[in-house]
Amino acid sequence: MLQEKNSGGVAKFFCYSLLSLSITNALAEEATLGTINVIDSPESIQNKKVGETIKTDKTLEKQQISNTRDLVKYETGISVVEKGRMGASGYAVRGVEENRVNITIDGLQQAQTLSSQGFKELFEGYGNFNNTRNGIEVETVKQVNLAKGSDSTKVGSGALGGAVIFKTKDARDLLIGKDFYYKFKAGYASANNENMFSHTLAGRYKDFDALFIRTDRDGTNFENFGHDKFDDNVQGRSRQKVDPYTIEKASTLLKLGYNLNENNRFTVMYDDYKNHSRGNDFSYTLALGKGDITGWNKDTPETDLRHTNDSSKRRNIAFSYENYDETPFWDSLKLTVSSQKITQKARTDDYCDGGDNCVQFQNPAGLRLEGNTIVDKDGKEISPEVITTKRLWIDWADPNDPTNWITSSDIGLRDKNGNKYNALFEKVWQEKNKDIILDCSIWDCNGNFTLFDITERGDDKRVNGQFKIHLSRPNQWVKYGTQEVVNQDPQDNNYAKFIVSDIRDNGKSYKKISHTGAEFDHYYYTLFPKGSGFTQNTYKDRDLNTDVKDIRLDLTKSLSIKNIDLNLGYGVAYNISKKSMVNRTGVTSIKEKWYGWLYDNNGKICFGAFCPKTEPAESFLLPVKTKSGSLYFTNNTQINDWLGLNASYRYDRVSYKPEYIDGITPKLPSDMVRNMVVKTNAIFSEKEPVNPAPGGIMNFPGSYPEYQKAMKKYNEEKKAYEARKIVFENQVAEQNVKDNINYLASQKPKFSHSSYSLGATLDPQDWLRVQAKYSTGFRAPTSDEIYFTFKHPDFTIFPNTNLKPETARTKELAFTFYKNNSFITLSGFRTDYRNFIDLDFKGDRGYLKTGFQDLACADGQKGCHNYRTWQNINQDKAKVIGFEINTKLFLEELSTKLKGFNVGYKYTHQKGKVMGTAIRHIGGKDQKVTVEYPMNAIQPDKHIVSVGYIDPNDKFGLDLYWTHVSSKKAQDTVDTFDLAKQKANKYLSKGFDIFDVVGFYKPIKHLTLQAGIYNLFNKDYMTWENARSIRSFGTSNMVCQRGNVKSLGCNAADQGIERFHSPGRNFKLNVQYEF
Repeated sequence: MLQEKNSGGVAKFFCYSLLSLSITNALAEEATLGTINVIDSPESIQNKKVGETIKTDKTLEKQQISNTRDLVKYETGISVVEKGRMGASGYAVRGVEENRVNITIDGLQQAQTLSSQGFKELFEGYGNFNNTRNGIEVETVKQVNLAKGSDSTKVGSGALGGAVIFKTKDARDLLIGKDFYYKFKAGYASANNENMFSHTLAGRYKDFDALFIRTDRDGTNFENFGHDKFDDNVQGRSRQKVDPYTIEKASTLLKLGYNLNENNRFTVMYDDYKNHSRGNDFSYTLALGKGDITGWNKDTPETDLRHTNDSSKRRNIAFSYENYDETPFWDSLKLTVSSQKITQKARTDDYCDGGDNCVQFQNPAGLRLEGNTIVDKDGKEISPEVITTKRLWIDWADPNDPTNWITSSDIGLRDKNGNKYNALFEKVWQEKNKDIILDCSIWDCNGNFTLFDITERGDDKRVNGQFKIHLSRPNQWVKYGTQEVVNQDPQDNNYAKFIVSDIRDNGKSYKKISHTGAEFDHYYYTLFPKGSGFTQNTYKDRDLNTDVKDIRLDLTKSLSIKNIDLNLGYGVAYNISKKSMVNRTGVTSIKEKWYGWLYDNNGKICFGAFCPKTEPAESFLLPVKTKSGSLYFTNNTQINDWLGLNASYRYDRVSYKPEYIDGITPKLPSDMVRNMVVKTNAIFSEKEPVNPAPGGIMNFPGSYPEYQKAMKKYNEEKKAYEARKIVFENQVAEQNVKDNINYLASQKPKFSHSSYSLGATLDPQDWLRVQAKYSTGFRAPTSDEIYFTFKHPDFTIFPNTNLKPETARTKELAFTFYKNNSFITLSGFRTDYRNFIDLDFKGDRGYLKTGFQDLACADGQKGCHNYRTWQNINQDKAKVIGFEINTKLFLEELSTKLKGFNVGYKYTHQKGKVMGTAIRHIGGKDQKVTVEYPMNAIQPDKHIVSVGYIDPNDKFGLDLYWTHVSSKKAQDTVDTFDLAKQKANKYLSKGFDIFDVVGFYKPIKHLTLQAGIYNLFNKDYMTWENARSIRSFGTSNMVCQRGNVKSLGCNAADQGIERFHSPGRNFKLNVQYEF
């Protein structure tokens, strides 16, 4: 279905192309406005900063960038973090990733992941949380700055390895020399079957201007190499085809501006982005949709299948005021107030959607309902009989040994061809002596209902006949072994009484048939199809919410003192963010058949033994309000023609305050916090009643009646004592839970940090530039790293409100050789990290299970169980060193005959090590040892060679990209789940070479056609980012660890790794009409 939905993508693309072309032809003679420019102007050598890459919207268009992966595709030293079903999650730079690489959009920090390693190990491998960083729509981006290296003076907390800084478009950028602007863009990408349509509209009227950008993307998951040849029916870890998802993205950017005068401007912004993914987790290792997970037996009934419904939503409403009066304090001033809400949702629904092939709807006998009569597949009214069957006494017994076979008889049916349908092989569902509830919208509740009279004495079964209960009569009596039904009480023990009652529930009418008085070995049967007749949906809906209120003031001032130019910037910011989690789980009925067995749950009619229900909302995290304040100062000073200095300083202060309100805030599961920090050893002090005769009546001193009386009194007192003890322990346990939550909520840690950056630029020659930079960065602990708790004998995590910020220092030196816009830059860097937050083993702690409590106890105490305990601490330090080459040569500098040609080359090499601790089993005990291991987030060596040509008249252009990525060596990786043994990551990426060709053509004014062929030579490869996303345990992102494991569908070791391979040859087409 996913393929069918997008199969018209190319056709729609060309339809819109022809439409745009016809419009253009009609208006070509009248139009006088400027034409589209997909040529990205080369960044001036004078503006290039060490460790930074600026991509403008024209660069994004030229490279056909449509998502965060594309954004860094032709960059080295930076990559996206892959999270399987949830997609990309931020970036990896200089050996660190996710929350350690800051992401901002229009100055606002974006949602952070739950970075507590304990949370990740407990929950991340099971697909229940969308624990990723949110994205942005590329069509709204004016500029993005890829800043490598620690520098928190730019963005504050989180810029340890670097920062990715987005700025959105503004009407003023599009209305230069005109009062109206419109762009229509349509595109299709074959790698993920994505259709894209975008409209950009900008206009100015007097002192007002407006910008509106609407972009919609409708596609699927990225198809792995060889996607079409893999079996779509295989499920579990052995699946080789990527899981199918339908992905819809919608973005709306609206900006309204008002210029009070030349120097005062007001702007209101609305920025809304939604990413919605729906599909099936066929590779999920628990909820398997077929009994035969290999996929070869297509007739195997289907069971529950995991359906996913994930989303990422971001909404920012902002107001800004700008002033450009030249005053002693500023040349420009901007005040911005923003309100941003981000929700990362992960929802799973486990149910069977195979229709009649679901195991719940199995009906091999072909039974159906005609009126109130159940008939077989031949239309004949069913007539049960005793069916004798030979079977092995146990499944694994030797079938060649005659003594292993036994004869069984059961009640069932036989069709006209002699085929048997009996309960022994679950081909007919038997129900005996149970209440029957009939839905009056399916059954004729004024008619009759047939029951069968069966006698059972061990393996001896007899069918005595059938009788009909009239559904409109409240009381009826049936004589055993006959078909006689009477409407008045015969006052005879040989009759069973049947009661028919009316039930109304949720606007529907039901009849309930109950009976009393069945004699021993005498039963009343109904015979229904094998399946239960209904399907239930077990769902989990989990939200991670980040709400931010932000106000910031930014000012700039330029000065010239004795021929020294100073460009000053300074400002302050304050924001309040709230991070919370809401977990909802429940069960609903989603589909029923006529034979679905109904139950009466206190007057509520339900399918199955349990009614649909929604559990009270829970959370694994305390909701926390974070207050952040900062002030910064920057100074770029040009001393003379050959020397420039720059310095920046920023002070940040961060404070946390949990906001838990008992009865309102989603509750933390009691077992996660009980006796974690606040301990209780409260023991029920009341003495237990004394047994008057512990040895029985023989040791009782009195008479037998006295013994009976004493024992009755003792049993009553013992029962009352046990009830009071349970109440006491329950109250103590619940109070302890509240005490622990209140204690955590009372902890309000605060952090402050000063960041600075120092740089120098020397131009000793008109062809040489030398740049040096020293900068620092920090990351404040996240609320989950501080407050997260979990309790289990194998893995108990304690909170830590005494964590310190992580810090980093970067030193970088760059030499640039240039002529006009051509340049060669050689740079080296080193980043030192300190105080990395990680889990630390704190040893075993004893707990005594008693009633509803877990009491602290000493090792060796009877009933004391050891819990393995961990806690986040600042312990690790790390170092990354490396060098980069960045070259762009415009060949016109060599010969005018080569005008329009250019070549480029980029290369990054880096190495990194972490110095930390791990747990090693020594001398029969777990001991903490110091270890040194590689940083997995470091990308393997990457080379990018580009060759381009642009027609002098800008009518067409072509770029060829050759990307070579080296193999990831085993010694440069580590299995993060086995640090003590220093084992390498099991799955590594091999080296590969990829060629891409991207070009554009302008057939007429205003119209641009773009096309790109990616992975030109159809190379089968896997990136390191995908390889390291494979998990060694859990239920998601798994592959076969060993071969020949039939129960898992694994025919070979590493089967399923094909899902993590990149797409084969694919293409993109874009048409853009702009005036």
